[in-house]
Amino acid sequence: MHKQLKNHSMEENMKKKLLSLLLASVTALSVAGGLAACNNGSSNSGNAAGLDPSEFNKVTHWDDPMLDNANANNDKVEACTIRVWAPVEVIPTYTALMNEFTSDSYHDGKYSNVTINFQAMEEGEVRENLGTDASAGADVFFFPSDHMGDFIKSNYLAPLRGATGSYYSAAITQRDSETTYAPAMKDGYCYAFPTTSDNGYYLVYNKNDLTETEAGSLDTIIAKAKTANKSFMYRYGTGFYAATFFFGEGVELDANGADSDFSSFMSESGERGAKAMIKYINSGYCQDGETPAIIDLGANGAAVNGIIDGTLIAGVCGAWEAPTKEQQATVGLAKLPTFTSVDGSQKQMGSFFGGKYCGVNSSSQNQQVAMAVANFLTNTKAQTTRFAAHQAGPTNKVVSNLNEVKENAPLAALAAQVAAGGVLQGNIPGTWWSGLETYVDDIEAGNITETNLGLADMVAAMTPEKA
Repeated sequence: MHKQLKNHSMEENMKKKLLSLLLASVTALSVAGGLAACNNGSSNSGNAAGLDPSEFNKVTHWDDPMLDNANANNDKVEACTIRVWAPVEVIPTYTALMNEFTSDSYHDGKYSNVTINFQAMEEGEVRENLGTDASAGADVFFFPSDHMGDFIKSNYLAPLRGATGSYYSAAITQRDSETTYAPAMKDGYCYAFPTTSDNGYYLVYNKNDLTETEAGSLDTIIAKAKTANKSFMYRYGTGFYAATFFFGEGVELDANGADSDFSSFMSESGERGAKAMIKYINSGYCQDGETPAIIDLGANGAAVNGIIDGTLIAGVCGAWEAPTKEQQATVGLAKLPTFTSVDGSQKQMGSFFGGKYCGVNSSSQNQQVAMAVANFLTNTKAQTTRFAAHQAGPTNKVVSNLNEVKENAPLAALAAQVAAGGVLQGNIPGTWWSGLETYVDDIEAGNITETNLGLADMVAAMTPEKA
């Protein structure tokens, strides 16, 4: 999930690039044990000479770049296990793909002795688990874009350079959008494989209760919810969603890891954002047994399921839990609504946007095989398959241009929200999330009110301590 750049011209340029990609897409466990080692002649990517970035255009086999490496061979690697951390919902999809990777037909059975062991791990939980002991982590893992800076700085990611790795860097810069691979670049080489370009959220609503125009106003949604004895679902207790009123009021996010500066939350814009948040969260309290107007649910699919079962009139929906085509007969999709600011004007609810990546653990004892796995899980076929199964927004330029991607309603809603009020994710420290979530807890407990905003304390909690 999650950075707005200090350099505003750079921020706008990045935002426009990602927006253009999105618009093009819709219009054109418990961790146990160490890493299993395979002896396949080299335990890591090494520093052996590979392709220089200026030679990346020599790679023409973008999905299988080893075909361009004259020094590559198809000798079978010895039996070993590659562990992959992935979100639980995509594991069945990726398991089927890996059956092809380990078949006798792929590279003459080079990886037929390899066992792929998927373990359920949400992308946002990877940083915490690697921080405990990176060497005990999976060989391959998926993570959100806002963790990229920390992962590179902490040396969690194996750089895609050297005799083998550089071919993957070359393929990525050819097959994926520049906006999606640029955050993973350092010294001319990639540090992770772009996977999805849809880490954001939008509105879903019941077409039987709300018109498209009515869905554009939060006040109207709440009023209609009370009349219909239904609720509006907004995950204000989670930092990824909680900043929407601050962003709507124009608060900027200067997130640079340990060097972050969140003093902008103590501005006049921050005060208006806090007051709006307090007003709307408090409007959701259940009184006298009535259905609350605003509720905070965390389970994936809660917004869509609530609309289908009749308990919700609308909700904020993550791109990864989009309604199916069949559900879209009842469930409408749109950008987030506007809300009433304390100055009386209508402001657009803001949102984060970014992507997901697939990285190779720098502590893996078998980085070359792990890189081949990560590449296979993110190439054109993999992104086409993940889109078909989960409506995941692609980073791949070929997949983005498919008619079914261009016509995808959830991606269209996401693009509309990015255009209206998107905030680019970056290197957000963990203290930001916990500090904002504690602030919401204090609102619910009545400790934070419109006359006692407590923004200085919130910023202090959000800001990481200097080393």
